[in-house]
Amino acid sequence: MADEPAATAAAAAGATHDYPTIDPTSFDVMLFGTGLPESVLAAACAAAGKTVLHADPNPFYGSHYTSVPLPSLASFLSPDPSPSSSTAAAASGSHTAVDLHRRSVYSEVETSGAVPEPARWFTVDLVGPRVLYCADEAVDLLLRSGGSHHVEFKSVDRGSLLYWGGCLYPVPASADERGEDAAAAMISEEDLDRPFLEFLNQHGLSPKMRAVVLYAIAMADYDQDGPGPSEKLIMTREGIKTIALHSSSIGRFANAEGAFTYPMYGHGELPQAFCRCAAVKGALYVLRMPVAALLMDEPQDSDGSEGHLESTSESTDDMKPTLI
Repeated sequence: MADEPAATAAAAAGATHDYPTIDPTSFDVMLFGTGLPESVLAAACAAAGKTVLHADPNPFYGSHYTSVPLPSLASFLSPDPSPSSSTAAAASGSHTAVDLHRRSVYSEVETSGAVPEPARWFTVDLVGPRVLYCADEAVDLLLRSGGSHHVEFKSVDRGSLLYWGGCLYPVPASADERGEDAAAAMISEEDLDRPFLEFLNQHGLSPKMRAVVLYAIAMADYDQDGPGPSEKLIMTREGIKTIALHSSSIGRFANAEGAFTYPMYGHGELPQAFCRCAAVKGALYVLRMPVAALLMDEPQDSDGSEGHLESTSESTDDMKPTLI
């Protein structure tokens, strides 16, 4: 929790850098980075009546869960060349300052040629793209939390397409609902823990139909039918659950014909929706606010120590590449 010692240390740092302080200076919860996990946590804490400070060093929400215009992708992925400065001088006799340095998620980025003019109409989801089942737990969470009021979804009406034999084939959607429990009851416990591919082979599915079930319905991310061993094989238990989820997703919403839905303006809308939920409950949001250091209380009569965060607010051009 931030309190007066942290504000005092920040003032000491301000002797060298004229950084404005955040008022109030005490919060129950402080979160840095507005990615999806942090945003969900902020909304939950604010709904529970906690005072929340949610800061991000970027001038936009979402961190690495954001949606970036295609022409801006290269600059977003490029490392920040500005050097970080030490804040050790900000520590007082009762605190120790631990500098925090921003690390790039991407070790190497290569660009080739100029971005074509039509690219400005496209947006890139950094964590996807990944469609959502209409009955997915994430959709349920948005409905329960009120986040659905802050994001617009688009139904994937045409369903999935399967690339097979050099051609694209539409995957038909069926409203026939077969419950997970009923399907699982027909399979032994031992078979449920076997690879899903073996289960499909056992029931005589053709290679094309196996591909439909594995990649268009179960949404497998990795090759399930390759010649070598795979560490990402879907087990039968998970495969049946996914098929049941697909079936229950079809027709769940009146304006969605298929099983899948997608945020209208990209997955970057999801963390923003939860941030808006938190803000409605009183959370304080500050963008362009990196964290320079973690201030640790010197242990006195106890084994533990209490940490404080020294934050700095700067313009985008002068933003220090430090965060927690």
